Amino acid sequence: MPKEDKQKLLKFLKLISLEMGINSKDNLIRVFGSLGSLESTLRKIRKIRLESAMSPLISLKSKKYLYDSDSVLDEYLVIILSGQIKGTEAIRYAKIIELLKRDKLSIGEITDKLNDSLCQGKSSLLELRTIRNYLKILVSDGFVEKVKDKKYIKYKLKKGLELLPEHLLVKLYLFTDFFSNTGLLVTRSLILKYFLEKRLGTNKLKRIKNVICYKHSKPLRVFDDLNVLYILNLLECKKACSLELSLLPKSKNKPLEKITVIPQFLLFDYQLARWYLITDGDTKRVLIDRIYEFRKVIRGSDILDSHLEKRLDNLKKSWLVEEDAKEKEIIIKFYFDSSKSSKNFILNRVKKEAMDGQIEIIDKNSFILKILTRELNEIKPWIRSFGSSAQVLEPRSLRNSLIEEFISLKSTYESVISEGSL
Repeated sequence: MPKEDKQKLLKFLKLISLEMGINSKDNLIRVFGSLGSLESTLRKIRKIRLESAMSPLISLKSKKYLYDSDSVLDEYLVIILSGQIKGTEAIRYAKIIELLKRDKLSIGEITDKLNDSLCQGKSSLLELRTIRNYLKILVSDGFVEKVKDKKYIKYKLKKGLELLPEHLLVKLYLFTDFFSNTGLLVTRSLILKYFLEKRLGTNKLKRIKNVICYKHSKPLRVFDDLNVLYILNLLECKKACSLELSLLPKSKNKPLEKITVIPQFLLFDYQLARWYLITDGDTKRVLIDRIYEFRKVIRGSDILDSHLEKRLDNLKKSWLVEEDAKEKEIIIKFYFDSSKSSKNFILNRVKKEAMDGQIEIIDKNSFILKILTRELNEIKPWIRSFGSSAQVLEPRSLRNSLIEEFISLKSTYESVISEGSL
């Protein structure tokens, strides 16, 4: 199967699983670019449907694509991930895993059982070396392991999660859930998440689902698994690697933008729910959503840990991912009515969202926040969201800018409000 087709299948499977099983047709057309591209992907998925009673269920009802994620075979994603699908190979992979679910088997036993269930005549019998190649791929991907059993080497599905205590399963689930919901996603994490959901059970999942609240809303872009894993491998080696990137244009009519950077680490901006690749060179940061493909890597010298720590320290003092500008202290006074529950709401929100700031309680109706930032314009929407409950004391330029905005809003909508009251 061509790589492009494989990636489209992965994209569809990820989208329909991440969106809790219900996706509008119009939304999917926007993601795939055209109705023809979407329908072509659907035909390919139906073509390689596994011959199993629990194969993925994809149907169209009332202009919604329904996907029963509870019946998704973990094996289906494993097969797609392996990149070895050619015709009936998908069915063979599925049968191998179904057999190993029941018991650990040798290569000979697997070959015999496959020939009994799949092959119609002697001319179509599978050879031992063919099955060995399939097992080699499943072992290398980490889903099947070899075990010694008397004289023979046998194979079985890995069941490492079953050995973990519940509190570690919960932590691992929250870890994978975070990446799934923030957009940095690879197929392996989806497979792991499915395993964890089945291991924890429905009741436990209901209790931990709201531990982390994901309130942001942004277009979902599914990444090429190999690209994300490749970036992670580059970062782990801690080498100054020159990487040529092709970036998606900010506007539709422009061509791909090509830049050369030295990747240093990945950073999640929790204020805007964005992943950045922090880099060295003319470009200091790259939004992960914009990365389309890589061109070339030239490995250089080691990156000093002290250099990375210095950059991280600078970014920690910034409201957003901005490190070039000088630090500026912002002083904001917040007001609330202590007779109502607004005190808890405003104070708790500021503590949660301005974690690096210093809070000073003035009286029972107000407190002051002092926070350092490198970019005034980026923090303005946050301050504005508090309305009359927030007053900027310093710097004066930010205070005057916000006053001008509110005066402009008042003059724009005053006539509308007066007409509505008549």
